[in-house]
Amino acid sequence: MRATLAKFIEDRVKEARRSLNGDVMATLDPGDRKGAVLPDGSDIGTVSVAKGRKTIRVVDEAAYREWVREHSPHNVFAPEPVEQVRPAYTKALADQAEVVDGLLVDATTGEVVPGIQQVAGEPYVSVKISDTQLDELFEALDRGELNEILTGLLQTAERPAIEGETE
Repeated sequence: MRATLAKFIEDRVKEARRSLNGDVMATLDPGDRKGAVLPDGSDIGTVSVAKGRKTIRVVDEAAYREWVREHSPHNVFAPEPVEQVRPAYTKALADQAEVVDGLLVDATTGEVVPGIQQVAGEPYVSVKISDTQLDELFEALDRGELNEILTGLLQTAERPAIEGETE
């Protein structure tokens, strides 16, 4: 029974978190943060909207592969059915290259590397709870101060449709 209840709570909390993340994204801009406090003023965490992570992505395989074949041919290999650039080379190139307006500039040649660019990921909600804040949350839980809030979180989650059930 406890495993079933744990699964029920997990699913409702995931759904509530998705909804609450949407609320946070609507009220905070990337880079903003806000302290989370209980009704009694106790500090229980920090909620922020993190800027999207910047990653390197190959956007044109053929153009990138051709450039690597010209500048570092031993890093192009040909497993069936298509030639590929060694992933370790792409990572090493990205680590040493300068990024200018999202484009990678090779540190050795000074050339813009075709077919590969830096892209920014989507902003996302981040919640941080320190050990002290966690202690505060457990103390509030022990005092019963979170019961109404937790019940509300579970009840606001949409009830999934059950096969064969009609409204």
